[in-house]
Amino acid sequence: MSQVQVNSLRHLSASSDAIELASDGTCTAKITNNLSNRNLIINGSMAISQRQGTTETTVTHDTTTYSVDRFAIFDKIDGGNNFTYQQVTTPLPDDFSHALKIKTAIADTSIAADNYAFFYQVVESQNIQQANLGTSAAKPLTLSFHVYSNKTGTYTVGLNNYGSYNRTFLKEFTISAQNTWEKKTVTFPAITSGSWGDVRVQWCLVTGSNNQGAADTLLTSTVLGTSNQVNFADTVNNEFLITGVQLEVDSTGSGVATDFEHRSYGDELQRCSRYCQVMTSNATSERINFADVTVHGGGNGVYIFPGLLPMRTAPSVTTSGSFNANGLTGGWTQTAVSSIASEFTTANGNDRAMWGFDGMLSASLADSCTVGLSGSIFSSSGFGQFVFSAEL
Repeated sequence: MSQVQVNSLRHLSASSDAIELASDGTCTAKITNNLSNRNLIINGSMAISQRQGTTETTVTHDTTTYSVDRFAIFDKIDGGNNFTYQQVTTPLPDDFSHALKIKTAIADTSIAADNYAFFYQVVESQNIQQANLGTSAAKPLTLSFHVYSNKTGTYTVGLNNYGSYNRTFLKEFTISAQNTWEKKTVTFPAITSGSWGDVRVQWCLVTGSNNQGAADTLLTSTVLGTSNQVNFADTVNNEFLITGVQLEVDSTGSGVATDFEHRSYGDELQRCSRYCQVMTSNATSERINFADVTVHGGGNGVYIFPGLLPMRTAPSVTTSGSFNANGLTGGWTQTAVSSIASEFTTANGNDRAMWGFDGMLSASLADSCTVGLSGSIFSSSGFGQFVFSAEL
């Protein structure tokens, strides 16, 4: 049998080996495609937008505002309401169907020292543990993404030890051409110090001097951008679009980003549902039942049992629209729901612990109902929505 015995394989024009062969018969290969479960970012294709769909929405001032699923925006610029966000289907780079667009709504040409704006995703600790951050076994991380903007110049992306907030590593990238999709790749070196659990991947839009730091060095504080960071808020209708976000462990140390890991819509939605689930009815005629309800006492109190998938922890709930319940008075009479409150609690030591919460809400009704009767709750207007959030 013929054998080829070499230590490595390399293209004639390459500067590093494609395959390195070890004496124990194993090899290390730099493969740039067809590898599953390597992208640590959820919804990097921006395809899932449960909360607002494709509606352009104002970013609430000084409050974490979730846009497309798993991506949050924070606006801390004086005056507030400086930005909008929107899931869009055009323009797009090849291979993608959606992008996140952030647009300047109110301009600020002079950023105060303590002002800033950025967007981010927090990667849950158990999803990034293989990077061994903060230990001697730490591995580099390679981040790649596609960007499009009319505002050219230097931007900053970084990693932050979310929760501890005493380590940040910043990298600069440059948008070179207006209104042109550009793919960016940055590699963060192995981070061997600090306490790292959940990791915030953050993109800076604008920052004053109090939140600036140096690039390419591990900082012992939380900062957002370098002194070279552009002021994205300097002109109304500035636009920043992003899609194809991928963060992966760079086990070979090559600094090469693999091809984007496209996942099915169902797979991506399932991953997003750990952190957010939305029930929406857009028309009274749909008569979508949001949940089963049971009268538990007091004549007008009910428990609501929504059919949710398992979530990360006990979720908060917000509602929009108005709702009715039926079947609670001994007939099919509709009863107005006057309030809905969260009764979710983290389960301890029981079978429901696997779900991360006890699936229950409470509500008050406008009319007295019969204890023990069960029915359903549904939208009584043209629009009704339940948003369950278990974000980090």
